[in-house]
Amino acid sequence: MFWVDSEARIVGFNEAACRWFGYAGDELLSMKIYQIDGELLADNWSEDWTDLKRRKALSFRTRYRTKDDRMVLVEVSSSYIEYEGHGYSCLFVRDISEHQLAVDEIESLAKFPDENPNPIMRIAKTGEIIYANHGSTALRRTWGCADDCFLPDELQSQISHIFESQKSKEVEAICGEQIFSVLFIPIIDQGYVNIYASDITERKHAEEALREALSEVQQLKNRLQAENIYLQQELKVEHNFEQIIGNSEALKRVLKKVQQVAETDATVLILGETGTGKELLARAVHNLSARKERALVKVNCAALPVNLIESELFGHEKGAFTGALGRKIGRFELADGGTIFLDEIGDLPLELQSKLLRVLQEGEFERLGSSKTIKVEV
Repeated sequence: MFWVDSEARIVGFNEAACRWFGYAGDELLSMKIYQIDGELLADNWSEDWTDLKRRKALSFRTRYRTKDDRMVLVEVSSSYIEYEGHGYSCLFVRDISEHQLAVDEIESLAKFPDENPNPIMRIAKTGEIIYANHGSTALRRTWGCADDCFLPDELQSQISHIFESQKSKEVEAICGEQIFSVLFIPIIDQGYVNIYASDITERKHAEEALREALSEVQQLKNRLQAENIYLQQELKVEHNFEQIIGNSEALKRVLKKVQQVAETDATVLILGETGTGKELLARAVHNLSARKERALVKVNCAALPVNLIESELFGHEKGAFTGALGRKIGRFELADGGTIFLDEIGDLPLELQSKLLRVLQEGEFERLGSSKTIKVEV
């Protein structure tokens, strides 16, 4: 996977990009994508970028060049994403060189149907099987079709539709754990249909994996945007202290406890009267912990209206209640991987205690209006 900016510069990549193409990370960050894409011209980049920005997503095949100057046939899915006012192309790259070799082999075997492992059939308009190669015989047995029946009922019904429309049609069919692409090509003047089936199980699994990856990227993008908004709001808040200052024995004992608990993932209870610096200690715990690179999310439980506390902590889905015009990410989800500071936690309503206990003990909750369980580590 590559991230590319509007100037064609590679600004991000995953570990597989280095492993596949043989470049070190700093080498990739100094390159432009057309130095790897052997069919992409530098002079055409501006036009290609404009086309992607307009269409939002593109899929194409090309050849990527490795560091040792080998050319690899790849399938690229490119998505246009805007983040913090800048446009980026997110490229998912799949090596299809072996897949293409298999396609070439199938095309060559099509000239000799009986040697082709993929099913090839010819069906008359009346439903009579005119020809069926060995590959189709094995498939029909797996499907449980009788000798005089080519396909299961849901595909057999396609034959009459093909003659009515006089157009080729491609459908997907599931046979056990295999997924087949079945292509119907009518030969109208001779009154029969040619049928070609090919196993696309691996391709469908790859597409599903790509969809899941894109969904994960979108979720990460949404979370980063929400975290960015929160941090910008936090920067506006004035803090009276930049650090804890003091040299008394009592304060030294407190700071030693801070240091001890910061090294653990334990939930910490900070007790003290108003103005004694509970938030300052919470920030110290966070800044000394392994979570310091992630957000410290603060929730003032005393300042939240009772009817909005659950939504604020756990988030909600669109339409979960009157006024919920869109999905909202809650503070626990926002703090995933970091720290959440529940200030004045004693003011939380009693009915929220069970849900709070669940997220503290099990690290899971549901947004309001959703039955999907969300896992967090805070």
